[in-house]
Amino acid sequence: GNYLRPSIRAAGLDPDACIDPNARIPIKASDALLVRAAALIPDEAWGLTAARCWHPGNLGVLGHAWLASSTLRTALTRLTRYWRILGDRAATRISDTGDGLRFTYVIAAKDPVVEAVLADCVLSIVLDMCRTNAGETLQPLRASLRRAAPVNPEPWTRFFGCHMDFGATDNSLILARSDADRVLPTSNRPLAGILDGLLTEQLAKLSRADVVSRCKAEFLEQLASGKPSAEDIAQRLHMSG
Repeated sequence: GNYLRPSIRAAGLDPDACIDPNARIPIKASDALLVRAAALIPDEAWGLTAARCWHPGNLGVLGHAWLASSTLRTALTRLTRYWRILGDRAATRISDTGDGLRFTYVIAAKDPVVEAVLADCVLSIVLDMCRTNAGETLQPLRASLRRAAPVNPEPWTRFFGCHMDFGATDNSLILARSDADRVLPTSNRPLAGILDGLLTEQLAKLSRADVVSRCKAEFLEQLASGKPSAEDIAQRLHMSG
């Protein structure tokens, strides 16, 4: 709402850019906003409310591909494969365990408050997206958070609907294999294939943009010590000339 706009501006961000799925928000600015919000909001579990104001469509093409996925395993694989489209700050992994399919959110944040809030936000959104496809009754087998155990863990237990591990080594969810591999009623393989093509193009454009940025940075650095050549820059970037 409009009451958030002053806080967003105070963090050095454009409120309108924050609702653009294609916008890239600087880490320093987004962290400042999270720290400011955490100081103003008395509810320690406020990050979980992110799922209430989120929909896969907010992720653009990736969100629509999620909705068309044949299983939750496919959806989570797709999310992990194209995660970099959403940002460079964090990463996601999926792996099979003895119990089921584990989805892990990997975030490197210097401030533990920032990591705790981001983990709450991302895992609650991902679980809500899973429930959008598979049904509201979906519950993970267990959920893990690196944050220290809160004074009142009930909001987390109520939202995730499973055993919670606080102070864990990672931020993750484990879905039962039967839930992860059940064919979803929202499955649309032809549409998902078309959207995968668009996502691959988006990822390729990001990669090309990264190469251009890295070349510019390397050129400026080398310029200080002489006239750099294309071969010198390629060698420094571990690329062919």
